[in-house]
Amino acid sequence: MDLSYESNFAYKVATLYDDQGKPFQTFCRKMGNSILTLIESYNKNNSLHSKISHSFYVDSQVNTEVSAPGTGFSFNLFRLSKSRMMSIFAKARFLCAQCTTVTTTGPNQYKLQDNELLKLERNIAITKAIFDTPSLNDRMDNCINVYFMIALNRPVANRKMPAYSKENVHFHFSLDESASRCDKVDFGQTSNKDEADSCGVADSVKGSPNSYNLFGSYNKCTQQFSCAKDADSITSWWAEEQISPTPS
Repeated sequence: MDLSYESNFAYKVATLYDDQGKPFQTFCRKMGNSILTLIESYNKNNSLHSKISHSFYVDSQVNTEVSAPGTGFSFNLFRLSKSRMMSIFAKARFLCAQCTTVTTTGPNQYKLQDNELLKLERNIAITKAIFDTPSLNDRMDNCINVYFMIALNRPVANRKMPAYSKENVHFHFSLDESASRCDKVDFGQTSNKDEADSCGVADSVKGSPNSYNLFGSYNKCTQQFSCAKDADSITSWWAEEQISPTPS
């Protein structure tokens, strides 16, 4: 994977090449001494799209073709193939999820503003849980170490929280389960069923616990969470690679 970047950009649509030398399109941003490469993004309504509503274990890609100059980037529905995700993540320090507001400032020119944030530090356990496990649930060790999170005005650092996914359910955390399992991270509120149902983009699976989902699947959610505020709210997933400072 060619991960060489110019140093003088903040946001850019990027063409990269995979291990077979085939080109694909993604989006990159430079923040300080970090390069963030987009591996997936989708709006709330597309969180249950057939190309998105899977664990990262499932190989499902959409809108990665190199497009003609001036064609807008598809932040509302984008996902790299699993092999490309893993190749990029292998050089990264963090896997990040952000609730992102995208502003178009010109042809293929964008400004991104982030609200709530999740950071998972790459290690063997995280890589296995994210990419090598078909599903995560309470019948197994699904306690994931969160390097940093800010959600619903609650900062979390170096705490284990239960994560959930299935082959047809996107990786996510759940507010109420987090208060009772792993390191018992309490967000100071309990999910309201009416709000969770009215915010959700589909009915919950029968028998599933009432909860607000965070960073992933939004069949149960709260509009207090930026990624689920409205139909066009975007959840973006990035591999964050730290680079050497540019010599002055």
